[in-house]
Amino acid sequence: KLAWAIAIFILQMISSTYPFSAGQRTMRHWIHYNLARFYLMLRRHDEAAAAYRAALAAQPGFALAAASLGFLHPTRG
Repeated sequence: KLAWAIAIFILQMISSTYPFSAGQRTMRHWIHYNLARFYLMLRRHDEAAAAYRAALAAQPGFALAAASLGFLHPTRG
């Protein structure tokens, strides 16, 4: 779990501090999507849902994030 925590920390730092230009904006949604996947592996469902929403905010048509978020909600009970 330490490796996952380190990966999450790195992705959080990249997503919050890296200056994305208009051309690089397309990568932001993947960073949030992958962050959500790491959160899921650690069973941190609330953080995963927030990261999926951030991915959708960065790229509204990102179907993979939308589908993953839709799958996550019924499994949370």
